[in-house]
Amino acid sequence: MPAVLLFALTGCIGSDHPLVNPENRPGGSISSSIKADCSEPRVFSGSLDLNDPIQWCDLGYNAISGDLTVTTGQPDMAFLSCLCEVDGELTLSGDMLTLDGMDNLHRVGALRIEETPTIVSLEPFRGVRIDGDIQLVTMRLLASLEGLDQTRLDGDLILLTESIDLHSLDGLQLTEVTGEIDVSYTPGLASLAGLEGLQRIEGDLTLQGNHGLFSLEGLAVESLGGTLRVANNALLESLDGLDQLAVVEGWVFIQGNPNLVDLTGLDSLTTVYHSLQLEQNALFTSFAGLDQLTWIGGNLELLYLPALSSMAGFPPAEVEANLQISNNDALLDVDGLSHLTDIQSVRLHDNDVLVDLTDLGNLQLATGYVVVTNNDSLETLDGVALDEVRSDLRIEDNGVLTDVSALHDMSRVGGNLKVLDNPSLGDAAAWDFVDTVGSVGGQTLVGGN
Repeated sequence: MPAVLLFALTGCIGSDHPLVNPENRPGGSISSSIKADCSEPRVFSGSLDLNDPIQWCDLGYNAISGDLTVTTGQPDMAFLSCLCEVDGELTLSGDMLTLDGMDNLHRVGALRIEETPTIVSLEPFRGVRIDGDIQLVTMRLLASLEGLDQTRLDGDLILLTESIDLHSLDGLQLTEVTGEIDVSYTPGLASLAGLEGLQRIEGDLTLQGNHGLFSLEGLAVESLGGTLRVANNALLESLDGLDQLAVVEGWVFIQGNPNLVDLTGLDSLTTVYHSLQLEQNALFTSFAGLDQLTWIGGNLELLYLPALSSMAGFPPAEVEANLQISNNDALLDVDGLSHLTDIQSVRLHDNDVLVDLTDLGNLQLATGYVVVTNNDSLETLDGVALDEVRSDLRIEDNGVLTDVSALHDMSRVGGNLKVLDNPSLGDAAAWDFVDTVGSVGGQTLVGGN
């Protein structure tokens, strides 16, 4: 048996190295035609970058204790026919036509296939146990995931294939994933069928840049240990497929989906541990689908939603941190927020036609800041009943604001109090308000009104 080399090789090697020159190799040359005997481990100790013309079977080993990175222009993978196990990550890249040839491979610690422009099938991996991450990156002709017959994955599933021929995730048989799932930038994907066996994902679920998805059907996940990110899916019209999702332990980001009009499909969602952010969904008009939501542990952020005209229908969910409503060109009101009595911070910024804040009438306490700025149509703060803001209170650059009397007799502003550049208000009305505040912990600035 060849001696084990007690070092890692992770870069280029010279022509006199025993891995290249058989005459300098312990035990001499071993023919690549010898069938691997996986019952007798011959382990290369360390990691290895294997580039043409090195032939694995000529090295005399059938296993490697570290990572094996292979870049090849060979038509297939027959030069790895003697490989039985990779304890670390097996990385394959190059212009091979097929992955056939790794007939004795039965286990890898993780698998990464990248920049393989002509690979269509993963069938050669059928029966291979993959202990950790599976990453498929830039495989533009990949047509099927058949062959990846794992049921449990102790790591991440990353599919960034850029393929127009991969239409579903059929072939996956996963029932448990301890890491994240990222299915992104696969323009041919029309269905998430293949993930229906997963009831929980321990990490994030990211679905981004899949321009063939109309819905998320194929999912059956009930709880998510990380963040849900659904972003930049050009044709996505519905979140159907998330119907069983009740708990998200991270953030919920719904961003940049130009055809998404509401949140139908999130009908079981009750709890978001961190923040809920809706941003740049051009046709979004309704909160339908959020009826069961009761608790947001972080922020509620509604940003750049140009078609949203009302918050009516938003569920009575507690918001533990910040409320940010900004850059919504058609938003007239904040209806749907009447249940809020205390919050960390509020930011109402650059909502061009916002005129009605009545549903903030029960909000008494902000433990952080309150900012009302650049709302071009806001004439009055009628309905607002804030008693205490523990950090800064800023009312600035609201062009037609004439009345802030709803804030008279506040008990305290803990930070700075600024009433600036509201040209229709007048400094006298601004000072009338300021003079009614019980105490101000920071500076008081009034001007430009």
